[in-house]
Amino acid sequence: MSFDDGGYWQPLQLNLPVSPIHDLIVKDDDLVVATHGRSFWVLDDLTPLRQLDPAAQVPRCACIVRTAYHCISPRREPTPAVGDNPPGAR
Repeated sequence: MSFDDGGYWQPLQLNLPVSPIHDLIVKDDDLVVATHGRSFWVLDDLTPLRQLDPAAQVPRCACIVRTAYHCISPRREPTPAVGDNPPGAR
């Protein structure tokens, strides 16, 4: 990641497996990474990263984050996939 428009880069590995990355996209404030052979990896809510101030002498520890929801099926059964895929490119 870079805080100065690419002048200096530093790693943001977290739990991302060491694998070639084929595509990156920011979708609805989440970072979605397509890796080769490992499927997808998602970093939810980039808001805390955007709030970091690398010039600050003391790093901030508290960030304002979006509301999170934890949904559990009352019957403990897998939730069926719903929704439509976008139309294919022609």
